[in-house]
Amino acid sequence: QPSTPSTPLYIIPHHCVTTSPRQSEAEAERERKDGEENMGAHRKVLHVDVKGDGHDDSERVYLYYGGRGFVEFIFDKESSLSKYKDETSTELQVRMNAVISAVVKLEKERMMREKKVRFRAVDNRHIPVLLRCCRDEGLPPVRTVTDCFHLYCPSPSPPLPTLSVLEMEEYEDSQLNEGDLKLVSERWPYSNGDESFLKDRIRRGITVCVRKRGRPVAWSMMTDYGAIGFLHTEEEERRKGLGRYVLIRMMREMDRLSIEKSCYVVKSNAASLSLCQALGFVVVGEATWVVEEMRGEEG
Repeated sequence: QPSTPSTPLYIIPHHCVTTSPRQSEAEAERERKDGEENMGAHRKVLHVDVKGDGHDDSERVYLYYGGRGFVEFIFDKESSLSKYKDETSTELQVRMNAVISAVVKLEKERMMREKKVRFRAVDNRHIPVLLRCCRDEGLPPVRTVTDCFHLYCPSPSPPLPTLSVLEMEEYEDSQLNEGDLKLVSERWPYSNGDESFLKDRIRRGITVCVRKRGRPVAWSMMTDYGAIGFLHTEEEERRKGLGRYVLIRMMREMDRLSIEKSCYVVKSNAASLSLCQALGFVVVGEATWVVEEMRGEEG
């Protein structure tokens, strides 16, 4: 199991941070619209009065809303939460508890209305607090799924490799289109037969694929939170370097658009983890998806 290097306590992808004291309202609005056009999601900024006494002792947290009802909460990298060196600090725990509790209270009405409890990419250190806050707010017992390594690539993308198969007439470097939806949905283990989310990703996000006689045999897409995802190579086309080629193509396209290169890899997927690390990605944390589908009548 790879070790986690020494990194800041909380890491914020740049696309989630939409305002700063030095940014004009016009600049913030332009950046927000650009994010929505590229990722089809929206954000909120929540200020939490940690001590509840009305004094200026607040923490700021960004809430990022994406597809399929998921919300991601990310602590402001300029807040005191990001500056604690001792993760066992009582002060840190108090502040973290207050922030996560505020997030759950804010999202409770929406989640009850939509009958879905869905938190995306929760730092594993925050899972016990989140589950307790959900329980305290009367939300149904939730389960954790998709335990992942969070990877980030700080270096420029490597050169695009030369693939002998792409010199063959039957293969071509391409992009995904809506005609590929059925195949991509069948291969994605989390689709549940709902193609609307994948259709949105193909329309809005970056996509890369290699086709053989017009049919995709290897592909990747940008997730609705701006990371590299959905990497897949058809079984009969593996061990030809197609997965590596597609991943590097994605990395280079994100470099061109000045998007930070990050991804989440399921811990059991040793092959994908090894490939990402070979291309310059490093493990910066561990994250879990929290989900619950509510059944029956409300109340």
